[in-house]
Amino acid sequence: GAGIAVSSFEARSQFFIQASAASNNAEKALSSLQDELERALAEGFSATELARAKAIWIERRKTSLRAEKSFAAILAQGLFS
Repeated sequence: GAGIAVSSFEARSQFFIQASAASNNAEKALSSLQDELERALAEGFSATELARAKAIWIERRKTSLRAEKSFAAILAQGLFS
Protein backbone atom coordinates (compact mmCIF):
# COMPACT_ATOMS: atom_id res chain seq x y z
CA GLY A 1 0.00 0.00 0.00
CA ALA A 2 0.93 3.63 -0.23
CA GLY A 3 -0.19 6.84 1.35
CA ILE A 4 0.47 10.48 1.90
CA ALA A 5 0.30 12.46 5.13
CA VAL A 6 -0.20 16.20 5.09
CA SER A 7 -0.60 18.76 7.83
CA SER A 8 -1.76 22.34 8.00
CA PHE A 9 1.12 22.99 10.39
CA GLU A 10 4.01 21.57 8.37
CA ALA A 11 5.60 22.83 5.17
CA ARG A 12 6.37 19.25 4.13
CA SER A 13 4.28 16.19 3.44
CA GLN A 14 5.14 12.52 3.85
CA PHE A 15 4.77 9.79 1.25
CA PHE A 16 4.99 6.22 2.45
CA ILE A 17 4.81 2.76 0.97
CA GLN A 18 4.46 -0.56 2.73
CA ALA A 19 4.05 -4.24 2.05
CA SER A 20 3.20 -7.33 4.04
CA ALA A 21 5.04 -10.54 3.36
CA ALA A 22 5.97 -13.78 5.04
CA SER A 23 9.45 -13.70 6.56
CA ASN A 24 10.85 -15.93 3.84
CA ASN A 25 9.60 -13.45 1.19
CA ALA A 26 10.80 -10.26 2.90
CA GLU A 27 13.69 -9.64 0.50
CA LYS A 28 11.45 -10.16 -2.53
CA ALA A 29 8.85 -7.77 -1.08
CA LEU A 30 11.50 -5.13 -0.40
CA SER A 31 12.86 -5.50 -3.94
CA SER A 32 9.35 -5.10 -5.38
CA LEU A 33 8.76 -1.95 -3.31
CA GLN A 34 12.05 -0.48 -4.47
CA ASP A 35 11.21 -1.28 -8.11
CA GLU A 36 7.79 0.37 -7.83
CA LEU A 37 9.25 3.45 -6.15
CA GLU A 38 11.90 3.79 -8.86
CA ARG A 39 9.21 3.44 -11.55
CA ALA A 40 6.98 6.05 -9.89
CA LEU A 41 9.87 8.50 -9.57
CA ALA A 42 10.95 7.99 -13.17
CA GLU A 43 7.53 7.82 -14.88
CA GLY A 44 5.06 9.27 -12.41
CA PHE A 45 1.64 7.74 -11.85
CA SER A 46 -0.77 6.85 -14.63
CA ALA A 47 -4.21 8.43 -14.95
CA THR A 48 -5.71 5.06 -13.98
CA GLU A 49 -3.57 4.83 -10.83
CA LEU A 50 -4.51 8.39 -9.83
CA ALA A 51 -8.22 7.79 -10.45
CA ARG A 52 -8.13 4.61 -8.37
CA ALA A 53 -6.26 6.33 -5.53
CA LYS A 54 -8.72 9.24 -5.52
CA ALA A 55 -11.72 6.91 -5.43
CA ILE A 56 -10.24 4.95 -2.52
CA TRP A 57 -9.41 8.17 -0.66
CA ILE A 58 -12.96 9.49 -1.10
CA GLU A 59 -14.51 6.27 0.20
CA ARG A 60 -12.18 6.17 3.21
CA ARG A 61 -12.94 9.82 3.94
CA LYS A 62 -16.68 9.13 3.85
CA THR A 63 -16.19 6.18 6.20
CA SER A 64 -14.10 8.22 8.64
CA LEU A 65 -16.69 11.02 8.68
CA ARG A 66 -19.34 8.48 9.73
CA ALA A 67 -17.34 7.62 12.85
CA GLU A 68 -17.97 10.14 15.64
CA LYS A 69 -14.40 9.98 16.96
CA SER A 70 -12.90 10.63 13.52
CA PHE A 71 -15.35 13.42 12.79
CA ALA A 72 -14.51 15.15 16.09
CA ALA A 73 -10.78 14.90 15.33
CA ILE A 74 -11.31 16.47 11.88
CA LEU A 75 -13.31 19.31 13.40
CA ALA A 76 -10.69 19.86 16.10
CA GLN A 77 -7.89 19.94 13.53
CA GLY A 78 -9.79 22.65 11.67
CA LEU A 79 -9.63 24.85 14.76
CA PHE A 80 -5.85 25.07 14.45
CA SER A 81 -5.39 25.39 10.70
